[in-house]
Amino acid sequence: MESSPKVAMYIDGDNVSAKMASQAIDIVKEKYPSLKFIKAYGNWAGKGAWKGLSLSHGLNLVQRFSHSKGKNATDIALAVDATCDISNHAFDVLIVMSSDGDFLPLVQYVQQLGKVAVGIGERKTPAAYTGLCNDFIFLENNIH
Repeated sequence: MESSPKVAMYIDGDNVSAKMASQAIDIVKEKYPSLKFIKAYGNWAGKGAWKGLSLSHGLNLVQRFSHSKGKNATDIALAVDATCDISNHAFDVLIVMSSDGDFLPLVQYVQQLGKVAVGIGERKTPAAYTGLCNDFIFLENNIH
């Protein structure tokens, strides 16, 4: 008997709204019932909707302050945590919700380890990123 793959979802909360993330989580839970954990990264100051989302969907909100304008503190924290988690065999399928394409090196690393990388985001996501993912879920195609 083959066991279900362990699935982990990481959300770039500086790149998507709480409403969008909620819809994406519902899509992911339907497609991947073995979703093990969800982590969302961002600066949560003044973003009260994320607290409700955390409570309703079991998100682990990871606070990241921007130390200087234009820096990617959130993206770096997400990538480092996902790399550590996969190195510790925490999951077999990585799902990253972001539309900016900054996670291309993370996807490459996950695939080099023989794991599956799934992206979820909007149509504006760069083609180089969507094409590299084993699967990319476009939100516009899945929200009714």
